[in-house]
Amino acid sequence: MTNALSKVLSEAGVLDDAVTQRVVETVMQENIFFHHTSRSAQHTGCLSSSKLRETFFRKSDTFVEPNEIILGNRNGKTRTYMYVPLLVMLRTLLAKQEILQCFIRCSHRTESNCYKSFTDGTACKSHDLFSKEETPIMIGLYYDDFKRPIIHLVRRGNSTKCVHSTGFLLT
Repeated sequence: MTNALSKVLSEAGVLDDAVTQRVVETVMQENIFFHHTSRSAQHTGCLSSSKLRETFFRKSDTFVEPNEIILGNRNGKTRTYMYVPLLVMLRTLLAKQEILQCFIRCSHRTESNCYKSFTDGTACKSHDLFSKEETPIMIGLYYDDFKRPIIHLVRRGNSTKCVHSTGFLLT
């Protein structure tokens, strides 16, 4: 980050390294992500370790405990997956007044020609379920995965790569 800021500042005519260092320090102190995830002698962020993150999220009034399902054993390893119960999550979120009010406020359709969300589109307005006066809760599902290479060492110094893919279905 120091190099990037130094370049921007030098292009703006600021060539003093002390000024650049002060700008970097200020940006880092004001960065909410860095503030909560960093550790130093003076400060420990509330999300800076797995234990602190777990404690922080469990204290949250919108935390829903994920459930672990055992799929079985393969090659001596237990295969599992985690899921967060959707109905419990919806109940928890909609129990908060500010979220419920936002949902109610955002669920009213406008009759203007301006598109504010996908619900203003023709496909949604003409859909049997979504065209009713009281709009049901619409949940968008999103699938993503990441691939993790695992290198298997074979005799004579050769190695083979095997890619393991882990998938996520997000709402």
